[in-house]
Amino acid sequence: MTEKVSTSALRQQITERFTRKLDKYLPESGQLRPWTISEIEQELLKDSMEIARDVLEARIQADPARVPAEKPRCPRCDRALMGLRDQATHKQTIFGPIRFERSHGYCRSCGAAFSPSGHVVEIRRGLL
Repeated sequence: MTEKVSTSALRQQITERFTRKLDKYLPESGQLRPWTISEIEQELLKDSMEIARDVLEARIQADPARVPAEKPRCPRCDRALMGLRDQATHKQTIFGPIRFERSHGYCRSCGAAFSPSGHVVEIRRGLL
């Protein structure tokens, strides 16, 4: 099942990625690239979107609400969820697609599929 990730470790990863991107525009040593303002704007827009996606993914990964303290229960009948497993999930955001893992389970009693992060999972018949 999904484990909580250290916020400071995630911040460090994002800071390192941001620093590498910043070096493209303002290197600590060496010469500046011969770019036009338009080229810089285009690259900055692309890089800022990537950083925004990185922050969103890290925030979701670090969220303590994603890792239940106790065995998750069915939101419909309150029985224990079965078959809990992590699954890669994609979501479209204003910054582009992000990827994260989310635990999914199902209730043997009523058949509800559920993610302990609080969202009922819509699954078409025949896919479970």
